[in-house]
Amino acid sequence: ATYSAAYVHDSYPYNGHTYLAQIFAGNVRILSTASFPTLTTLSTTTTPGVFTHNAWVNKASTLMVTADENRGGCLTFYDITNKSAPIQLATLCSPSGATVHNVFILGNVCFCSSYSAGFYAIDVSLPTTPRLICSYDTSPQTNNDYHGCWGCFPFQPSGKVYLSDMQTGFHIVE
Repeated sequence: ATYSAAYVHDSYPYNGHTYLAQIFAGNVRILSTASFPTLTTLSTTTTPGVFTHNAWVNKASTLMVTADENRGGCLTFYDITNKSAPIQLATLCSPSGATVHNVFILGNVCFCSSYSAGFYAIDVSLPTTPRLICSYDTSPQTNNDYHGCWGCFPFQPSGKVYLSDMQTGFHIVE
């Protein structure tokens, strides 16, 4: 199949902006949607792995994280105080070289599913130096292939995180 570089794999509308992960173009676009249906592109940023799977922002809309889903792809953190000029702050890769998939920010914690490496929680209180604070491996796989934990859902009032693993099923961690 042939895909257009303009293809949007994932989008996150939040607080008058929409963050588009254009996986085949390898970039994240930030749109102003405050005057919807009129959309204005504020910036287009190529991510380091050039295979942008998703993007998420913190509650203040000042920090954005992207996930490059290619083998060995990493998380990248950006200062988006000025949405027209994102500034790359840091990149964090799986210690085992596993591929990252979905990423979310709640408070000062970034939550990430990372296929064969499982789940990560990362402290982003200092976004120039993100720090791994915990992990949970759902998969017996040890490669950077597309097996294992491909989803995390950290939005439960209880603080529990739901994980979905393609081979081992559903996990709940706290």
